[in-house]
Amino acid sequence: MRRVFREVAAKFGTIDICVNGSGGTEKATNFTDLEGFLKVEAAAIQKVLSNNYFSKVYAIQQFAAYLHQARHENRPVDASIINITSMSGIVPLTRVPFYADAFAAVESHTRSAAFLFAHYGLGRVNNVAVGFLVGEQNRRLLFAENGTPTARGLEILNATSQHRFLTPEDVARPVLYLADSEVSAGVNGHTLRVDGGFGIVNLAGTGYAPLMSGAPSAPKS
Repeated sequence: MRRVFREVAAKFGTIDICVNGSGGTEKATNFTDLEGFLKVEAAAIQKVLSNNYFSKVYAIQQFAAYLHQARHENRPVDASIINITSMSGIVPLTRVPFYADAFAAVESHTRSAAFLFAHYGLGRVNNVAVGFLVGEQNRRLLFAENGTPTARGLEILNATSQHRFLTPEDVARPVLYLADSEVSAGVNGHTLRVDGGFGIVNLAGTGYAPLMSGAPSAPKS
C-alpha cells in the first residue's frame, strides 16, 4: 500500500482523493441456522475482518502518512477519502453477520479518522454505504437461470423501498460528490446511504402486498 501511494504520487504529482473500495465476503462465514453459526472458524472470521475492515484502516493510515509528509514539505493538502462500505454495517443482514460486523467497525473508524484528518488539516473522510448491486459474485444468489428473482432476491426487493437493485452509476455519483472539495467541503465523518431505501422502516414491505409479480428481471452481464 505504501508503495502504491508513492508510485501514484510520482506519476501524477499529488494525491487528493482516495476511494477506499477494498472488501468482499467469505463463504465459510455465511450461515442460515444455528448449526452453521457454530461451525464458523475464527480464521474465516479474521479473513472477513481483514478484507473489509483492516484493509480500509491500513489504506487510511498510509494516505495520512503521505498527506502528513506533504504538509511537512509545505505542499497544499486538502484530501478526501471515500470509503465504499455496506449498508449492512448500519442494518445488519441475515446470513452474513460477520461481514456486517466488519462494516459496522468501518462506520466507527470513519468518524474517528474524520476528526483526526480535520484536526490536523489533512482533509475529510466519509462513507458511501452501498446496498445491493448485481454482480457476477452474487448473481446466482439473487436471480434464477431464467432471470426471475430467487427467494433471497425477493426478500431483498421487498425490503427495499424502490424495489430494485442498484446500478454502478447509482454509486459513482455520490462518490464524485464526496470527492469534490468544493461542493462537499463541509461534509466530514458522514455516511451517505445508497441502498434504494433498504430497511428504512421496520418489517419493510410486510404491511403491503408482497412483490411477486412485476419484479425486475436480472440485468444482462
